Amino acid sequence: MYGARAINDMMVTRLYTSSRIYQALISMNAFDSALREAFENGISDGDDGVVFVERDATGRIRPCAPNKILITSTHTIRPSSRFLPISFQTKTKTQIQLAVQQIDNLIKASSSINSKEPFLISAETAEKIIDLIHSTFEYGDNHENKGLDWDYITFKAIIKRLLSNIKTQSLKGKIYCYTQTNRNISRKKNNGTSFSDAPDDGNTDRRIAVRAAAETPCLILLKQTGLKENGWRNGEFWWPILITPANSRPAVFASKTIN
Repeated sequence: MYGARAINDMMVTRLYTSSRIYQALISMNAFDSALREAFENGISDGDDGVVFVERDATGRIRPCAPNKILITSTHTIRPSSRFLPISFQTKTKTQIQLAVQQIDNLIKASSSINSKEPFLISAETAEKIIDLIHSTFEYGDNHENKGLDWDYITFKAIIKRLLSNIKTQSLKGKIYCYTQTNRNISRKKNNGTSFSDAPDDGNTDRRIAVRAAAETPCLILLKQTGLKENGWRNGEFWWPILITPANSRPAVFASKTIN
């Protein structure tokens, strides 16, 4: 943005902007990095090139031309990358407790909550959990997050895209799930100037999930206490993070395209 500079100068470079622009810059950087890596690896238009796909109105995934991509709606799929909702606020405790209990039951039906190791769940179960989690979030001016809604439809579509590439018969239609409880992350960070975007611990949660997600994705589910002093509404809720497989083929996924 401001030209090339020495790495030491980057340590004293600061850019202050809104959450919306910050997320757009992250998307643009991921998009650019994926294309750059493909170019540096000598990839052109062969089978190993970057794939451009779009989500239609029904949630189905289909190939699309690069010139149809709307850059502001892109999600770059790369090996071991993360997708998660941020900026959300939960609904009140009484409004979400039934959904939270239903999520608990779906997890218990497949394994135990707070499992030390990832376990396999069906894509259908994962989709039900994602829908329930989405129902516990809300957005608006009073939460400082109007227009920053979680695109959970694309979140589910990315899972479908990743599952379509699975070769191992026992993994077809399934993803790994890793759950932990009693987390106490604050809704905001940096003295309340930005939304928290790393509920998963990079040395534990993320490492375990990345190790499991060799061929099929891993859905991390972290149950937060949701304490009022941390900016929430005193109700437990689940925070999902999707980890893409290590063998993911680079793809630019567009939730909106240019007609």
